[in-house]
Amino acid sequence: MKFSYQIQLPLARAQLWDFLMQVDDVAACLEGVDSVKELDSDHYEGRLQVKLGPVTFSFNCSVTVESRDREKWHGKIKTNAKDKRLGGGFSSILTMDLIELSSRESQLDLELESTIFGKIGEYGQPLIRKRIDRMLEGFIKNVKEKAG
Repeated sequence: MKFSYQIQLPLARAQLWDFLMQVDDVAACLEGVDSVKELDSDHYEGRLQVKLGPVTFSFNCSVTVESRDREKWHGKIKTNAKDKRLGGGFSSILTMDLIELSSRESQLDLELESTIFGKIGEYGQPLIRKRIDRMLEGFIKNVKEKAG
């Protein structure tokens, strides 16, 4: 599944970049993140709880920052997650590009590509897509509030 968003934010590009490169800050903007532990500057582990229909999944996640290219204003984060109790998981790649609109406004282009496997896939793509959309909308709202 692929998701794409373009968000205009009332923040300078450098300020937004600095915020987005702090995995702890970004994690705090995502609903359901239980914990994040830094293993090194590009590797993290954590927990994410997601309610899908009547079932709550609890994912153990590994997060890798694959790219931090400030010169091109491009970042890429890979996540692998598994729910051992119910079975299933997902892998995703989040790509971020920042475009300067003015000295005080930036555009954040997000692209999320996710692969769902196991029991989660039984819920069907429309339900999963709707849930991911809601999570990303909440994430965008929180970035607007916390990055400024």
